[in-house]
Amino acid sequence: MPVTGVNFRTRLALMLALHGLVGWLVWLSWQPPAPLPATAPASAFSAMRALAHIEVLTRDPRPNNSPAAERARAYLAGILADELGMEVRLVPGVWRRSAHGDRPARTFSVVNVHGRLPGADPAAPGMLLVAHYDSAPDGVGAADNAAAVAAVLEAIRAVRAAGVTLPADLHVLFSDAEELGLVGAAAFMREHGRALNVGAVFNFDARGSGGPAFMHESIGRATPLLTAFARHAPLPLASSLGPFVARHIPNDSDFTVFRIIGATGLNFAFFDDPENYHQPTDNIAHLDLRSVQHIGETMVALIRHFEPSQGTPIRFEPPRPSDENAHPASPVFFNPIGPVLVRYPEAVAHFLAMALALMLLAVLVRRWRNRDRRDGLPRRGAWTLLVPALWLGGGFAIGFGALRAGASLMLGDPRLTALAWFAIGSALLAGAWLQQRFGPEPAPAVTMAAAGVALGFVLPAGSYFVQWPALPAAFAMLSTSPVARRVLAIAASLIGAILFAPAAYYLFLAQPASLPVLTAIAAAQGALIAAAAATGCRLSEAARAPAQAARSESA
Repeated sequence: MPVTGVNFRTRLALMLALHGLVGWLVWLSWQPPAPLPATAPASAFSAMRALAHIEVLTRDPRPNNSPAAERARAYLAGILADELGMEVRLVPGVWRRSAHGDRPARTFSVVNVHGRLPGADPAAPGMLLVAHYDSAPDGVGAADNAAAVAAVLEAIRAVRAAGVTLPADLHVLFSDAEELGLVGAAAFMREHGRALNVGAVFNFDARGSGGPAFMHESIGRATPLLTAFARHAPLPLASSLGPFVARHIPNDSDFTVFRIIGATGLNFAFFDDPENYHQPTDNIAHLDLRSVQHIGETMVALIRHFEPSQGTPIRFEPPRPSDENAHPASPVFFNPIGPVLVRYPEAVAHFLAMALALMLLAVLVRRWRNRDRRDGLPRRGAWTLLVPALWLGGGFAIGFGALRAGASLMLGDPRLTALAWFAIGSALLAGAWLQQRFGPEPAPAVTMAAAGVALGFVLPAGSYFVQWPALPAAFAMLSTSPVARRVLAIAASLIGAILFAPAAYYLFLAQPASLPVLTAIAAAQGALIAAAAATGCRLSEAARAPAQAARSESA
């Protein structure tokens, strides 16, 4: 029965309006908090107090070896020592970069600022806060990265004002020459890192001048850190798909240095207004103080609730492929709404993948048994449903497996990249053929379920985007109740919108090369919305059919 006419268009418009409302509410839940004034309680983080530091740091651009950079580190050392009572040292270093391709060999001289605040147990592994104090040559770097540097100062002041006793040492590294290729952090860790007793690293940076602080990368055995972050941060925004993308995109920060040496930690940044990134417009006038407030409150939560047992002491050697620390099992985590961070082990993603596979099999069995009924598919229809289902699952498995094997999302090994996008594109073609053959109802459900099965095993970190919408969609295909089918179809599309829209926005801002992946997921989400509208339309037409038949007989 074709789905055409005003009825379908009206239902589709209503579905789009409903999704727009839900997306808007989710978007509101992700907004950073309002900046607290300088008159806020001493134990609270105040973006306006941090602004005083930002104003000092952003009087001039601070590239490596410039007079402004020298003034900045002298100012930072003074605040750490005189106002915060930390042990401070200016750490000079040299980093020699070898020639590579057309890039000539070069030697860099850097001066890092290191501070230490003793904790209750000096033998326990402490925490390290990292933020680079240099800026790009063309701007004063208010967001990148004076905001994070000032937030570190204000966060430590707030913790000390609250009288919190730290269980282990708190270290601060204001690194030099990050904009030249992570030079300062690399030189510091090579020459002085072995003397540090650090169990966890928290890096803070920016790729825009606004928006909430997003935890977009984790390294090592970060599950305890993630748990503390989720429980205590006021707005813990994160996605387990972020670390996967970060590993495959050549977009480094100082955090990359710690990833190479096998550390454990979390990486934070805000991403809105990326047009100001590394531009003269990266100034105080364009800086959103709500972002400073959010990243500062996150710092305070991490400092106050860090326990030495949460981290793993830094290993000063690159992780070996056979080392379990190289790619440790990590949880799946995401925000359905702003302040809620859902977390579960990868094993749950595997279980959901198996459940979806069984549901797909049940759909095929039911279609086969109903092949002779008037409202069922012909005999060959069951087999032609199986073929694209296998095609979909295989395409997604091969495609995302190739990405995980080492292809970047747009660069990297061209052969693996070509294989990945050919396989994913082939899977989407299978979904398009399925929709043409059977109409818009089963196609999105089968597509999402097949993708959920594949991603549950080859890319558990990104499986939640498709697995949770796929579950009610698959139940809708199995249900015999018209009302249940309608409710489940709408639920599937709404869950997809809640999970995909805001996270995809920030993922794209953080890693623009993830656009192909996000486009594929957006296409599947659009198909779910259309299927939800089509389901209601078909059910309405089916409900009207008996009455129309009765009128025909009476006539």
